[in-house]
Amino acid sequence: MCDHEPTRRQLLVGAAVGTAALLTGARPATAAYPPPVAPVEVMPGLFIHPRAHWGGDLPPKRPTVLEDSRFLLVHHTASSNTYADPRDVMRVTYWWHTSSDPSKGWPDVCYQFFIGRDGDVYEGRAGALTHPVVADATGGNQGFAQLICLLGD
Repeated sequence: MCDHEPTRRQLLVGAAVGTAALLTGARPATAAYPPPVAPVEVMPGLFIHPRAHWGGDLPPKRPTVLEDSRFLLVHHTASSNTYADPRDVMRVTYWWHTSSDPSKGWPDVCYQFFIGRDGDVYEGRAGALTHPVVADATGGNQGFAQLICLLGD
């Protein structure tokens, strides 16, 4: 998907900026929330909030690529567990993945889905709710993986 691997310094600076934004309540400039969108029931009792709930105004930088999913990888944001609104964490994650380091070149958040501390599930990467899309948490294709991100540490 992209061929850039961030240096340790770039990673630490980005993590520090993202953490500071979460702790101080600072948000990326486009953080006006879109109107609420009802969750989608994907199977009895399992609801997923569409991307429009937190980032309908944050489109991917490039088209989404489809790919079959064969296994699951679970990550976490390593941020505070006491966030006021999970949309803040997801929007900062989007900013970190797409804008904090232009050489990173990621087109969207790398995770197909986010899970909040209350168990609510949110669509991450654009299109993930309707079809399997390529994941990217390393600067390249994860190879048939679904990436889930737990919000917090």
